[in-house]
Amino acid sequence: MPTKLLITIGVIISLFTKCDKQMPDQPNLLEWEVEIRKNHDKSAVFTYTQYIELLKTITKKSSIALPLYQFKDTFDSSRIIIGMRHDVDRHPFKALEMSKIEKEFNIYSTYYLLPTDKYYGNIDNNYDFIRMYCMIDLYKEIFDMGHEIGIHNDLLTVMLEWGKDPKRFNQNELFYFSVNEIDIYGSTSHGSKLAIETNTGNYEIFKEFNKKNFVEYNGKEYPLGIDFMKNFGFEYEGNYIDHNKFLYDVGGKWTYIDYSQKVVTNLIYFDFENNESEPDKAYYRRDDISFDEVIEIVNDLKPGDRLIILTHPIWWGKE
Repeated sequence: MPTKLLITIGVIISLFTKCDKQMPDQPNLLEWEVEIRKNHDKSAVFTYTQYIELLKTITKKSSIALPLYQFKDTFDSSRIIIGMRHDVDRHPFKALEMSKIEKEFNIYSTYYLLPTDKYYGNIDNNYDFIRMYCMIDLYKEIFDMGHEIGIHNDLLTVMLEWGKDPKRFNQNELFYFSVNEIDIYGSTSHGSKLAIETNTGNYEIFKEFNKKNFVEYNGKEYPLGIDFMKNFGFEYEGNYIDHNKFLYDVGGKWTYIDYSQKVVTNLIYFDFENNESEPDKAYYRRDDISFDEVIEIVNDLKPGDRLIILTHPIWWGKE
């Protein structure tokens, strides 16, 4: 192989692999942790004692608790199957703490990292994307414990606000993880302010899931359904995995949905299987439930149930 090509390959790999020293104009991992904790530790509303209680309840039920890339393919009508999901918004250091607690219980989860979050990276004044390179050490630590790393998809922000090709951006990030020996299988759609403002799910970037052909933003139309999920580099989208129950802590408040029950209401539910909405019916749902109710719901699970538990690490670790 020509020397010039070897040098070029070496330079590329050096840019994507773990750094032993601080990148220019970037904090090291400890400095970055101090900054993030100063800004976000105060957001916690749940304790790790509560999380341990939840994990103990899961193990006592003799259920199978899995990261989502395994959960999606695991079916057993004689067992309770639980998919463990964490959307890592703003506080990856809480994610690391939770991953260590889970490992003590021999429970493994999926941690979806958010590339548009400040902890991960940002765009500079020239709209070039700059990663926070010190964070790869944290991602590797979580992955090397046996947990799955996924992408918390916010490609609408990448396309609409950053003006970047979402497919190319995503491929670059998957290459970054691949060079650092972290396998990426799936994504989950981020409920960003932009997604809410445009009434568009980030999963609509994928051809399998777009309900419209374009999204309008600041007077300009942007395409949706750009390509199939596999061509973005993903095997699955976490919101479209087969499950009949869902517990999640969005906004620091617990919600429970039972997709096997439908009730008449003035809401509209979305039928994921048939990709259509049905008015005047909704799945059984309980909002703002207590943590004791969360434990009760897990205790009441029956063989054949497929529950996904979604937590956001930023809400955990209250002292």
